[in-house]
Amino acid sequence: VSRTINKQGKNNQERRFKNEAIIREKTEILYRDFYLEKAEKYTNDAIELSIIDFGINHFYTATLFANLGILQYEQSLYETAELSFIKSLKIRKKILDIDHEDIAETLNYLALNNRKLYQYENALKYHNEALLIMSRTIAKSNPHAMNERNRKGALYRASAMHTKALIEINNEVPKSGWIITKLIGKKIIIKDIIIE
Repeated sequence: VSRTINKQGKNNQERRFKNEAIIREKTEILYRDFYLEKAEKYTNDAIELSIIDFGINHFYTATLFANLGILQYEQSLYETAELSFIKSLKIRKKILDIDHEDIAETLNYLALNNRKLYQYENALKYHNEALLIMSRTIAKSNPHAMNERNRKGALYRASAMHTKALIEINNEVPKSGWIITKLIGKKIIIKDIIIE
């Protein structure tokens, strides 16, 4: 009897893993083809399965929450995306090394998302935290070799500098107008549109 129960449990788990793989594959196809709402639905399904199979504090669950945040970000659902990124970040901070690149990546997504919400101070805080992680990670590896970590660190630095520029611009803009900025090469073009 116990062998039958163990076999049934194993079959159920294998079936769930297979279903999760199918859902993940469908999500990737839908995302690639810009069916973001459907991809978001499948990602939510995959999160539910991941929580059942692995628990909330698992690498796969954190990754699925981050993927959900990206889908929501792509749909301009910034408030909802922030919640998904925060869930992913909390899990990743619990289960990963303090200087893990996935934590820095989630922080960078949070920063970009906060920029879309015009919460520049929060965005800069997240950028700086991501940069700190990347600088420690690069220092632990060969700091003179060009690799993926150096490239990511440079991208995060560039994003942080852009956020700093947005904060400065925001502080200088007349409260009665709108501002249009355009990044051309290394120059930022600023144009005030005063509404009367």
